[in-house]
Amino acid sequence: MVNDLFAEASNPTPWYFGELQYFDKEEEGVLKESHLTINGITVNKNTFKDVMEKFGQANVFNFQPYSDVHSENQDQAICYISYKPDDETLLIFQFEKIGSVIYSISLGPKSILKDQVRNCSKSDMVDKNISTLSGIKLGITGNKFTNIVGNKYHKKGQTIYFNFTKKVIMTDKEKKEMEKIFKTTLSANDAYWDCTTGIFAYFDKEKLIWFSLDKSCSN
Repeated sequence: MVNDLFAEASNPTPWYFGELQYFDKEEEGVLKESHLTINGITVNKNTFKDVMEKFGQANVFNFQPYSDVHSENQDQAICYISYKPDDETLLIFQFEKIGSVIYSISLGPKSILKDQVRNCSKSDMVDKNISTLSGIKLGITGNKFTNIVGNKYHKKGQTIYFNFTKKVIMTDKEKKEMEKIFKTTLSANDAYWDCTTGIFAYFDKEKLIWFSLDKSCSN
């Protein structure tokens, strides 16, 4: 049972919400969209408005993942928990500002939010069985996880992670929008995005107890 894993975990707080750990190893490429999609919401594709239309209304709150580090820069987030009283599943969506696309989705136990869990709305679409389109879900083993995502992974402590980077050519529409913003003509060498996609998964007692799906593109 996933809830049992949360209760028994020797360290139920993943690295993302505690110690600062940097994952600097990366591979050339991009993760499949199916790995970055949960219940029809895809990282770096859907907006927070899309999330609320699917999961229900939710409060937007300032979110600082590294709770032990002082920072003036905080993410915006909305979160959902299960209606079931014995289900500790928590789903978090992060974005830069209202109206922007989701750049990170996290799934784990609601205890990691501590007092901030009061900001979360209950949704009948959130429970221990929720998974990515490709089948990543809480409670699976590391072997199952890597069988789903692939063999280009790295390990650090109790974390298994995939970190990919790739240059993606802008569409004509994107190119025109960027030229309008910067008031200049972009050459072929400049008309691309540097896109990073990643999955960071934390395991305890050989079971997945928390993971995040991330994608961001910049020029």
